[in-house]
Amino acid sequence: LPSGPGVERFRSIPFLLYRECRLAIPNAKQINERLSAFSPHLIHVATPFNLGLYGTSYAAKHHIPLVASYHTHFDKYLEYYKLRWLEPALWKYMLWFHRHCERVYVPSQSTMELLHNKGMGQLEIWSRGIDTDRFQPKVDRNAVWKKWGVHADAFVILYVGRLAPEKGIDTLLDSYLQLPDDVRAASVLVIAGDGPLYKVKTAADLGVPEHAVHWLGFVKGPELAELYAAADVFLFPSTTETFGNVVLEAMASGTPVVGANEGGVKDNLIHGNTGLLCPAG
Repeated sequence: LPSGPGVERFRSIPFLLYRECRLAIPNAKQINERLSAFSPHLIHVATPFNLGLYGTSYAAKHHIPLVASYHTHFDKYLEYYKLRWLEPALWKYMLWFHRHCERVYVPSQSTMELLHNKGMGQLEIWSRGIDTDRFQPKVDRNAVWKKWGVHADAFVILYVGRLAPEKGIDTLLDSYLQLPDDVRAASVLVIAGDGPLYKVKTAADLGVPEHAVHWLGFVKGPELAELYAAADVFLFPSTTETFGNVVLEAMASGTPVVGANEGGVKDNLIHGNTGLLCPAG
C-alpha cells in the first residue's frame, strides 16, 4: 500500500514457513495513539492475527462496532506444511476471534457454507469485481509472446498466482506432463508469479524441451493483463481458494478456464459453459 495520511506502517518479519509472507509486529502505543486521534465509528479487521488482534481489543475496550473479512482458508494450508494436527486448535481460535463481530464478510457461497458448518455466525457475502477496462480480450498476441520469448504459434497454457504448495503447483506441472504427447509437443506452459516454489523444476527436470516451460516471475499491471488475453487457456489447480480473483481476470480477458472443483473456484465457473471444473488434484 502507498504511504499517506490514511496508512500506518509497521515493522514486519518473514514468516518461517513462507518467507515471502511477512508478519507485522504491532506497536501498541502507535496503534492506540493513531486510533484515538482518528476516533473510528467502526473497526474492520482483515486478518485474524497480530494487527487484527489489536483491532478487536481496541473495539472491545472502547465499545466500537467490529466487523471482519475472511480471506484465507488457513486450515486448508496446514496439510501442505505437515501441520494438519493444528486444525482443531486453529478453528477454536478462529471462532473465538470472530465471536464479537457484527458481521463476518466472506467472498463466496462456498466459504459461507464452510464457516457456517464450523459454527461461525453473522456471515454475509462480500464478493469481488474485476476491472474490465484492464482485463479484456484485445491484445497483440504475437507481440506479447515475442516479448517473453514464448513461441507464439504454440498453444499457451497459463497459470497466474503465488507459487506455493497450497496453490497446487505439483498438480499444475503433472497436468502438463500428462497431456498426450502430440498435444504437449504443440503446447507451452507459462507460469507467472513468485513464491517458494519459483522454478521448483526446470524443463530439464520435467523431461521436456527448454522452450516448453516458462517461469516469468512476478508480473503486474498492463503486462499481466496482456498475458491473460494472449493465452489460449488458463489452468488453475488450487483447491484452497476462498474466491480466486485470477479466475475472473482470465474470464474477463476472454480466456477459458480449467479449474479445480473446490472452494471459490467452483462458485465462479459453470462447468461446460464458462469453463471446465476438474476433481481436486
